[in-house]
Order: sequence, then C-alpha cells, then structure tokens
Amino acid sequence: MKILNLPFRHALNRINSSYFYRSLSVIPGDNNTVVSDVKGEAEMLAKRNRNSVSLCLDVPNSPTEIDELVKRHDLVIRISINLSIPIYLLPMINDNIDLQKRRILLNADIEHLSRLVSGAENLVRAAECREVREKALLELNYATSQLELARDRLADVNASIYLSQNVEKGLPLIALGLKQPIAFDFASDISNIINERLGMDPFDYKEEMEAFKKLREDALVNFSVSEIGVDNLMKYWTQLWWIEKRFFGPLIDPPLFAWFDSLNGTLIRQRSFDFERASILFNVAAVLSQLAVKLRSSADMKRAAALVLHVAKSYTNAASVDLESDTLKVLVLLLHTQAHEINVIEKPSSSLYLQLSAHYDKLFFNEKFPTTWMAICDLKRHYYNALGLASAAEGVTTAAESRACLEWAYDAYEEAQSILDLNRNLRENEPFTRHLQQIRDQIRRRQASLKGPRLDLADYKPPTKPDLESLPLPLEPCIDEDGDVFATIGPLPVFASGTHSLTPAKSVTLSKESEDGVFGFSVRGNMPVFVTDVDKDSPAQNCEMSEDDIIVSINNVDTRWATHDEVVQMIKACGKSVSLHPAQNCEMSEDDIIVSINNVDTRWATHDEVVQMIKACGKSVSLQLMRESTSVRRNQTL
Repeated sequence: MKILNLPFRHALNRINSSYFYRSLSVIPGDNNTVVSDVKGEAEMLAKRNRNSVSLCLDVPNSPTEIDELVKRHDLVIRISINLSIPIYLLPMINDNIDLQKRRILLNADIEHLSRLVSGAENLVRAAECREVREKALLELNYATSQLELARDRLADVNASIYLSQNVEKGLPLIALGLKQPIAFDFASDISNIINERLGMDPFDYKEEMEAFKKLREDALVNFSVSEIGVDNLMKYWTQLWWIEKRFFGPLIDPPLFAWFDSLNGTLIRQRSFDFERASILFNVAAVLSQLAVKLRSSADMKRAAALVLHVAKSYTNAASVDLESDTLKVLVLLLHTQAHEINVIEKPSSSLYLQLSAHYDKLFFNEKFPTTWMAICDLKRHYYNALGLASAAEGVTTAAESRACLEWAYDAYEEAQSILDLNRNLRENEPFTRHLQQIRDQIRRRQASLKGPRLDLADYKPPTKPDLESLPLPLEPCIDEDGDVFATIGPLPVFASGTHSLTPAKSVTLSKESEDGVFGFSVRGNMPVFVTDVDKDSPAQNCEMSEDDIIVSINNVDTRWATHDEVVQMIKACGKSVSLHPAQNCEMSEDDIIVSINNVDTRWATHDEVVQMIKACGKSVSLQLMRESTSVRRNQTL
C-alpha cells in the first residue's frame, strides 16, 4: 500500500483538481475539519469510525508525474468506511444533506406561516369590530409577505447548483429536491390491527415490527444520496404494498400520510397508500438525479426520468403540486434532456449540439417551478445552439456559409449572456460565466480568421436541427415476492385484516377411542388448511370446531403455511389424540350461508322462518356461518 504523504496545502497547490481536493478534505461527521496530510486523514477516519480503513493512492511520488496523471484522469483514490459509502461520494452527500436540512427548516417555517395566514383570514372574516379587523388585516399582510419570502428561499434551495459538480466539460445540471415526510407511529397502528382484527398477540411479532421500523427509518430519516439510499427507499416502497394488502383494505382506513411539497413547501396530508408510494418513488428519482449530477451519469438520469414518468402514469390523484401530472411531465422532459446533455458532452458534434438546443426549447416552466430553472434551461438552449452553429461553421463548403454560421452563433451567445446578466443566481456561479466566455472567444477567433464583406444573413439558411430523441419508457418497479416482513402472520389473503376478521386461535384437544376411529371432521385447501364437514356428536363438534375454521397449529407446530397433504399426515401421525389451534373468520360477508341460529339448525329453513327466528332473538343473536371458498375444494376425512 502506497500513501502519498504531501502537506495538505502543498497538495492543493500542486494538484488543481476540485475533485481531489474535496475527496481529501471531507471527514464524516465534521465538515469543518481539515487535516494536515493524506495519511493523517486516513488515521483520523479510522479513529473516528473505529472500523478498518484502507487508503490507496496509485500515484508516484513526483509532483510532475502527479500532475500528468491528474490530467489524464488516472488518479485513483479508494477509501471505504465499514463497507458503506465510498469516500469520493462524501462531498456529494454532505452537500445534499446540508441542502435537505435547509429545506426541512424552510418547510417548517412555511407550515407555521401558512397556519398564521389561515388564522388571520378567519379572524378578518369573523371580526365585527373595525379595530380588530384592521389589526387582523395587518397581521395577515405581514404573515403573507413572510410566507412568500419563505417560499422564495425554498425556490433558491431547489435551484441551488452544487459546488461539487464536475463542470470542466459542461454546464451545471439541475437535480430534483427530496420530499420531506412527517414522522408518525406507523407501527402502533399495525399492532392494534394485529390484536383487534387478526386475533393475535402483537408481542409475538416484536421482531417483525422492529424490522419494519428500521426499514422506514433507513428510507425516510437516515437517508443517503447513494445507491444504498435508493435500495432502502425501494425496499420500503415494496413493503408498503405488502402492508396495504395485509393490514388495510376496504374495511380499514389507511394511516394519514403527510409530506411537504418539494416545490413550494406546502404540507399535504392524505389517507392514501398511493400518495405514500408516489412520494417514495419521487424521492428515488430525486436521489438518482442527484447522483447523476454528481457523477455525470446519463444512466442514472434516464432511470430518474423513467421513474417520474411511471409516477405520472400510475398515480393520477395528485395531492401536491410536485405530483401533478403536468408538473411530472415537465420533470420527465428536464431529466431526459439532461441525460442527453451528458451523452452529448462526452461525444460532441454540431448536430447533437443543435438537437440538444431543440430539446431545451421544448421545456416550458410555469410559476410552480423555481425561476432559476427556467433561466438555466433558456441559457442552455442558446448556449448549445451557439456551440452547434460554431461547430457547423467548420463543416460547411464555403467561407461565406461559415461566416454566416458564426454570426448566428454569436447572436445565440449574446442571448445566453443576456440571460446570465439578468439572473443573480447564475451570475454568482462561475462555470456559467467561464463557459460562455470560452464560446465567445472561440467564435471571435474563428471570425478573425475568416474576414470578408458584411453578409446579408437573409440569403443563407441555418443548419437544420435533428429530430428529438424519444422519451424513455416508464420504469415500473417490481414487487419483491419474498419481501413481506410480516409473512410469519400467515398467507394472504386469509390472514389479511383488510378483508377478514379472525377470532383468537383457541386450543382444543381431540381424542378418539381407537386408531381406526375418526376425529369427526375433514380438511380442505392449502396454506392455510380449513376445517370442513364437522360430524354431529363427533369429538370435533364436542370441542366446538366448526366449518371454515383455520388450522393454525397442530401440536404447537405452526401450520399456517402448510399444504393440505402435510396437515393430513401430521394429524394421522398423532394417533388417538391431537392438539389443534383453530381460528375462525368472524367477518360476515355477502353470500355467507346461515347454518344455525342460537344452535338451531337452519340449513333446511325457509327465508321467512330464518327472518322470524332472528327477530325473535331480541338484542343478541348467535349465528353459525359457512362460506363457500373460491379455492378448489379438496376434502380429507379425519
């Protein structure tokens, strides 16, 4: 292992690379710490994290050779901490987390000010005294102005161009901001449902509950801008599908999910799993876009665009502005265009520059989006048009046509420069100024080499812009069939509180007089197995077993996931006595068959007789129901 032991400031002077600088200067947990040398940082990382840290700099000791390697992009820096996030991603993570912290604070301010505005409006409407109304109006005006300022600051955060972008080859890219959720005790709702609807003890599923809590915290609280963060979000998204199927449904309202809008900071609440899933996928796309911006990865940008397109097509009942169909369509175009931009920068040509300019020309931002986004895209439209025309000037046949292309290119540059001059956020960003200066110098040098009489541009036709690239197909995430944290409760849909309500499993012990005797019931179905055809005056009936009881366990062996044949063999192997735990679905539904009323057989009773018997019961009635299963019936007498 070779360690480059250069003084820190000397390394900064010798290696003019922001990538190298930031990689060496960032330490997890303390953004303000600066170490004296590379070796010192490795030791400091190991001390802080108490984990093995390997540092390898594949560079020679000569500063001249180091500069040459940096120029050829052969410099390799590998530092890994606890097999989690590589060190070269830490600057990006810190930048984005800082922005997210600012976004969280602004969201809280916007929520507080929104309540003040709402309260002041109610007071103005209700006040009868003129003096009170005037004070309320004054408070309303102040709160409204502060709310607009907070939203403007949030727009500035959304429009932030991260300093750690690699902007040597191209202009800075736009990354989506993350939506912020409001924390609530989701697990307590599930515990109540397990107890009340499934008839089970929630304490028996303590480990599953903790696993679900950790999964949600990793996805929404302890997030990271990395592939690990994407995986955590997708695991939680998958788990939401299982949670809804198992614990919620037509009979049980979903929890009240709350998310801040990523564009305007408004807090939106909705009882809908679709809203929660759409917000999660939006955050996945946002993380992918931030990764793409940092690493200049067109693949990640395309994945983000495809996910946003899936959200736009799948979740139509938008609760927040950032999830509205029109908003998502603009974001898809933006991400798709930026993915194309990354590819064009890697393999430039005049036709691709012009095509990229046409892509940006199709983008239209309304008042919902940060104004800086609109300025950046408008500037890029003219900038890449200027690049394309300047490149096309070298491929035309005559000097006059070349001069005409350069004139058009310079006009496009001036349009881009005027946008830069009018926008404070762009003026303060050095890469925009530098790249515009470069294209202006390039055009002027080329024009100086092609002197001639003044041209009438009306006599010439600009190069035709190529057709636009087609949008990506929606990226529909896959459900992990083995991802159900609460699979131990039992198979769906039987053990689903949204469609069934189960009684607590009771313990019964059946005994028969001889090995050749019977327990007096049959079984049917698979995973789980149901009781059927209970014989009259049999051991099963004497123990109050009834039709459609679910066999939860046999001799304390869990059978919820057992097949029909496995249950039959287990009961036969028990001999003269067997201990069962049957549970019963106590949820009445349409087409249930009334077998008895207050222990009186009604299978041969008429409609009028059943009605009269129920009316005669007064305030309470005991019914025995039988339900025809939709699965294939397979009976086995035992």
